[in-house]
Amino acid sequence: MQSHIDLKTLTDPKALNVHYDFKCFKCQTRFPVYFWYLKNKDGICCPNCGQKLPSDVLKNLKESIFYIENALKTLNDTNEHESGWSLSIQWNSLLDLPPRPSEYDHLSISLNEDDDYSPFNVT
Repeated sequence: MQSHIDLKTLTDPKALNVHYDFKCFKCQTRFPVYFWYLKNKDGICCPNCGQKLPSDVLKNLKESIFYIENALKTLNDTNEHESGWSLSIQWNSLLDLPPRPSEYDHLSISLNEDDDYSPFNVT
């Protein structure tokens, strides 16, 4: 006898407490967005300052949820009593990924060997 869980249960916010943890670089606010909430959103913005998450990032995050749910459904549908798999997703990072860019990242300096960069022009 197999004990299957339907996909609706797998994505129930009470059954899966899975979320993305966002950090807004503009105001430094951290906030969670739960999978079940993100799936139905057309946009995400910082609850403190209103900065919008780029739409292509939102699209990719929503696709990742789709693939995770499909993997869970496939495992659930194919597992048997003594053979099969379980899945737990964990990501504990001490770093902000990706890191906040430096305020100087947009600057570039090109030095030529022939140029004189001394404050005094000595001949």
